[in-house]
Amino acid sequence: MSATRPEMVVEIPCDAEFLKQFAVVCIMHAHLDNTLKMYIRSFGDLTIEKALDDVGFAGSKVLRERVSVLAKEKLGEGEVLDLVQGYLAGCERLTDQRNELLHCIIAREREGDRFFVRKRDASWADLPKAETLAALAHDMGALIMEMNHQRINGAIALALDEASA
Repeated sequence: MSATRPEMVVEIPCDAEFLKQFAVVCIMHAHLDNTLKMYIRSFGDLTIEKALDDVGFAGSKVLRERVSVLAKEKLGEGEVLDLVQGYLAGCERLTDQRNELLHCIIAREREGDRFFVRKRDASWADLPKAETLAALAHDMGALIMEMNHQRINGAIALALDEASA
């Protein structure tokens, strides 16, 4: 956009595919947070109900920090802790991308049809394409699948079994 910003009107885009992918990102992020809650369950030797009660509506950052502390306590230093820390870094990266897209004002030019998002630094950027949102949701889904596999059947499950023995 030019240095002189046209007058903007806060409005919801009517692009059905954009709205669909926006919703999918929201749902996938809730699933990503739930995966972190299940890591808290596993590392804390809790029931699902107890883990969910303990974390309540904690945000992503709090969940990642809690997983990190519990994983260090349970696993100690080593490759499996490094794996967990890598997953936590991936969760943070994806949450940051989601926040950049979803925690913003969406508006259109008063005298036009183009939509924009107001970023955290107060600058305006083009509305992300539905494909960008779909790619983010896909990346979240892939990380969720990998994290769950490792926690239930992979290296993390083995390390937890050894720590309990």
